Amino acid sequence: PSWHRHAGGAAPDAAALLVDLRYRAAGGLLADGGGGGPMLQAAFAYTTVLYVDPETGREPPPEAPATDKGPGGGRRAVAVRRLRVLTVQTEAAEAPAPLYAQANIAAVAAAVLHKAIKACQDYGIAEARVLISDWLINCFTALCKHKMVKCTGAGQKPMTSDLTDRANVFSQLIRLVYGILHADFLNSDPAISDDKRAASMSLFINMEPGCIQMALYPSLQAFDETGKRIAKELPLSHQSIISSQGKEFLVDTFWDIMVYHLDQDFGGTSPPPPPAAGAPPAAAVAVAEEEAAEGGGATSVGGEEEVNEE
Repeated sequence: PSWHRHAGGAAPDAAALLVDLRYRAAGGLLADGGGGGPMLQAAFAYTTVLYVDPETGREPPPEAPATDKGPGGGRRAVAVRRLRVLTVQTEAAEAPAPLYAQANIAAVAAAVLHKAIKACQDYGIAEARVLISDWLINCFTALCKHKMVKCTGAGQKPMTSDLTDRANVFSQLIRLVYGILHADFLNSDPAISDDKRAASMSLFINMEPGCIQMALYPSLQAFDETGKRIAKELPLSHQSIISSQGKEFLVDTFWDIMVYHLDQDFGGTSPPPPPAAGAPPAAAVAVAEEEAAEGGGATSVGGEEEVNEE
């Protein structure tokens, strides 16, 4: 298997390991009578500090009273090496349908992201983009094959509403991988500095899967004319802007706050509205004013402005 360490930010308890398993069975599925899922065993060596009895050199039982005040209660601090072995049995599906309906998309996207970062470090940006693009094509092809989407005519599109309705969980992975391709560390634009690429790579490495999912493809929040939030998260698409009946839209990413103001009704063939001057939602104004007061760098929020959260 391929190992990818995921550090859970500032919380040590959230640290985890992402493992990319390669099954011997075709398609990663278990055959009939396979006897359960595959076993995974991981060993972790670490150093810890024990407070031992100065006379015996052994760690006293927890109920033993301390002989003195202080961190060790009068005992001697000794650094020891320990080994922790973790054995788990992973789940494996007997059919493709549960994978498309119940997959943990955040964890899968985090694993793909770490593979992209490793490929970028080993082979460079161009080769990493090719590998991720191939992965995205294979994922989309397998999804269409599972949903029996066929192209019989020259002008027929492979995507159908039935595809996302029946596999609404797994189909979201395509958006997240698309977001990986547009991340700063995979962007070949010479205008992006090496420092910005390194910062993007470091930030993604130390994010939890749920945060990675939001950073790669944040949701769109809609507000009505009075600034009241419409209780619905929308995907970043032209159709969501047209169908939500909202006048203002807020995209709160990990780096910027983007505010879009829709001051007229657009037809079905019109492009998404560009940033235009308009009153931003009250929530965005409150966030901007609070960060500006604290010296966080946010000075204003407007239709044509980006608020950097640096």
